[in-house]
Amino acid sequence: MEWYEAYPPGDEPTLGQISEYINTDLWNQVDKALVEEFKTKRKLEYSGCSLKGWNIKYKKSGRNLCTIYPYKDYFKLLVVIPEIRKDEAELFLEFCTDEVKEVYKVYDYFNGGKWMIIDVTNKKILKDALGLIEIRNRK
Repeated sequence: MEWYEAYPPGDEPTLGQISEYINTDLWNQVDKALVEEFKTKRKLEYSGCSLKGWNIKYKKSGRNLCTIYPYKDYFKLLVVIPEIRKDEAELFLEFCTDEVKEVYKVYDYFNGGKWMIIDVTNKKILKDALGLIEIRNRK
């Protein structure tokens, strides 16, 4: 069953249900890092866009740091790299997995940022995603 079918609008899932659906410790690791290390607040929202269903936005100081979209056995992570951080991001990407490098190549800068949707399926990709979030988080 697809995520949006399991939890339709009006049927907000709990964090436990999200964890059970994603079914990987990578979710627990990213959630803990975002809440404890990045000091964000979680906000569940329902989206009818192409990534349909409930998602988890992680907000800090009133801005969205990243968004997680649950999938069976993995999750997608959306992070927007500000154009003013382009040089930092490209330097960081030299040390990233091929999967994350490819995501960077696929998306263009739009409205002042590069909107990257990363399939987090292993620890190396998670580490890269957290590094990009760190770049996003800089003032």
